[in-house]
Amino acid sequence: MNSTRGHSFAEAVIQRVNSDSGYAARLKMADSEITGFRAFEHLSRWCELSNDDEFASFATIAAAIARAKPKRNGFVGIGRALAMCFDDGCSSTAAKARLLSLLMCRTVESTTKTLRHILMFINSKGGFCFDYGALLDDLLRFGKDGDSVHRKWATDFYGTRRLI
Repeated sequence: MNSTRGHSFAEAVIQRVNSDSGYAARLKMADSEITGFRAFEHLSRWCELSNDDEFASFATIAAAIARAKPKRNGFVGIGRALAMCFDDGCSSTAAKARLLSLLMCRTVESTTKTLRHILMFINSKGGFCFDYGALLDDLLRFGKDGDSVHRKWATDFYGTRRLI
């Protein structure tokens, strides 16, 4: 079991959304600029609400978990999950376009806004044992090392290929 901040958050939220429908309903609105305040009470235990990047990161993951209601945190990263949504995987033009829209983001704010739609799309295709904790850890690191996070997501999407 991973003990990162992201994984601890994901596990706690997953457990609670599956047992408390009111909690889940409030978290579903966490990533909306209009209704996000309804999740303040719950997210304040995990993040600094006055830190826009941190709040957006936690709100995005909380809302995605509340919408998907997974039974547990998974192991599939954002890149692999996106590729798995299409029959031709990472060769799919549509999958590449969605990945590119994510990799073009240069700020946490634009990344979380793009992720909101991508995560809903992944959930609509089955969720694929998605690793919400790792994605949150990536978002928390994004402001300091966005290029490294982008490379991680691209590697996850395309896989590791080495020519010898």
